[in-house]
Amino acid sequence: MKATIRICVLALMAAGASMSHAQSGFQVEIAQYEWPQEPSVDRVLQIPQFRSAIARYDEAEEATLIIRYPGGDEGNAWAESLRDSLVSLGIRSARILLEPGSGIPETILLIVAEMQDY
Repeated sequence: MKATIRICVLALMAAGASMSHAQSGFQVEIAQYEWPQEPSVDRVLQIPQFRSAIARYDEAEEATLIIRYPGGDEGNAWAESLRDSLVSLGIRSARILLEPGSGIPETILLIVAEMQDY
């Protein structure tokens, strides 16, 4: 019984460690007021944080882009718009994850996570 508990505790610690690695990736914040009213790829590319995240993604050999968005339908629609912009730039949708809960009102976190970290 004690061995089973010890194994469970070790598994939870390992899972927590892997999650902290994913969160330690490069990340930028994009506020709602910075997002264009009519988001075309050209307009989205004018956002400096977006360009820096794309540059970091391009430098990584194996990376995933994580879009953490504020909750609700509006936040989800915004995240989907951002994902569409990334896909139109040639990034495979399989390399893009949408996650609710950015933790910052009216702000998206765009995280570049190395595959071994996530």
